Amino acid sequence: METPVDIFRIEADGQMMWLGAADSLGEAKARVQEFAKTWAADYMIVNLKSGLRLTIAAGGASGPSARASEPKFEPEWPR
Repeated sequence: METPVDIFRIEADGQMMWLGAADSLGEAKARVQEFAKTWAADYMIVNLKSGLRLTIAAGGASGPSARASEPKFEPEWPR
């Protein structure tokens, strides 16, 4: 059983904006893909229980109307 994780958007000034929680890493990755369609930004998925953090680059798009296509997931979350 996976533990719940929190999803954050990393703002340009380095601040973290909490976007919600997910029941699993897979669900969190899917939600980040949806967020990336609206907000071209980097994201972080955090497991508060274990302290593991996964940073997701949204694809390098810039500008107010730019939209990222597929986020890149690096590094792979340990199983």
